[in-house]
Amino acid sequence: MRGPVGRVYVGRCGRTRWALASFSVRIRGTFFGTQDQPERFRRRPGRPWKDLGDTGGDPCGIVPKQLLVAWGFRCEAGAS
Repeated sequence: MRGPVGRVYVGRCGRTRWALASFSVRIRGTFFGTQDQPERFRRRPGRPWKDLGDTGGDPCGIVPKQLLVAWGFRCEAGAS
């Protein structure tokens, strides 16, 4: 894995930082592309970034709603 593919979303809610990014993955010759992404990341004060895993393709409900709105994501009512 080399680095993110496309847009990287980074923001802060309170003192916690959040990020979404997609990665193109090839493992032992098998290409997985960006399926089930973006990956979600969180960084709490005084801690390193933590990869919380993929979003399954839907970031709604994963990170704070305020950030999703700022980043331009449209989520159904009831999502966080």
